[in-house]
Amino acid sequence: MHHHRKLALTVGALVLSAPVLTGCGFNYATNRVNTTTNATFNRDKAVDVVGAQVVAEGPGSGSLYARLVNNSPAGTELVSVAGSGDTVLTVSTIESFVLGAREGVNVENVGGGVRLTGDFIAGDHIPVALTFSNGDEVVLDVPVVRACGFYEGLDNAPPAEDTAGEGTAATETELYSCEAPEEHSE
Repeated sequence: MHHHRKLALTVGALVLSAPVLTGCGFNYATNRVNTTTNATFNRDKAVDVVGAQVVAEGPGSGSLYARLVNNSPAGTELVSVAGSGDTVLTVSTIESFVLGAREGVNVENVGGGVRLTGDFIAGDHIPVALTFSNGDEVVLDVPVVRACGFYEGLDNAPPAEDTAGEGTAATETELYSCEAPEEHSE
């Protein structure tokens, strides 16, 4: 009988210590969404906005890139894209389309995409509000990236014209140049 008692105590101790020994508990890191990217994401509303960013070939002009995923059982439509807060953006006309139930679409593949103009340059984050016909509004802090490397050729609009003077144009051209700077040797 004494032998069975030791075995029962050992098994009981192992069962009670199992959660501590496994270490992770119930909120496993592999079960959580972990997106490592320069783009912005929002999954708080019926439509998820995934990978939002503005690709710009010049200051003040760029194309919005994002994937919209409708998680609701009803269709919805992207009604407007605008600057949020104090940010003023001019937005191209958005071609009307219905985002069906449980459907996803890339914004850049709908019509001519969404062109933004305003007071921004590469490296900025601009607040952008997307409004849907179901009443949801998603506000994102969207990064502006240069149309170089991975993003090269994605913004096919010409850069904004220089209105500040000749000295500014050279600086802006250098800022948006995709070529590596020349190394100077002495």
